[in-house]
Amino acid sequence: MKLSLLGLFLLMIVLTIIIFSFFYNGQYIEGVENKLKMTDMTDAKGFVKTYNKTVEEKSCKIAIDKLRTINASNSPQINKIINENLDLSNCAVVDKIYELNNDAKVTEVINTCFGGKYEATLNLITNLKSSKVYKSDKDFEEFMKTIKEPVVTGNKSTALEIDEYIDLLIQLQETK
Repeated sequence: MKLSLLGLFLLMIVLTIIIFSFFYNGQYIEGVENKLKMTDMTDAKGFVKTYNKTVEEKSCKIAIDKLRTINASNSPQINKIINENLDLSNCAVVDKIYELNNDAKVTEVINTCFGGKYEATLNLITNLKSSKVYKSDKDFEEFMKTIKEPVVTGNKSTALEIDEYIDLLIQLQETK
């Protein structure tokens, strides 16, 4: 009788371990919970690529084209910045021009560009919050909740920070 109870007890322990290992699935890395699949992260990365394409080909390209033709007090300086930075993205060039002391016409063009970037950033956040990444990863959800006022310029832009966070998730997944 005691031997059969001991056998039953060991069988329950083994089954419990098998069940937990099935759900665990090896997705826990050095204290960082990562339940995401590579396809989930690839989808999130796709949202960032769509954002980048949208702002580069629409908002920033339109701003550069308008800034080339605008008659402003610092037009020669603006055209020089555009021509000397052809290797940079359109948005990086807009950021450089934004740093100048611009007149009202230039400021209006840049503000329109930043408005388009802000709208694209809000779309990025909305898309990510409806994705599997947001629903499956508590750390990513907490990260997204820290975004109170999206930033659209410079190397601290919200889209860049999101992109870097997703890259980190991908690196963690690849090191498994």
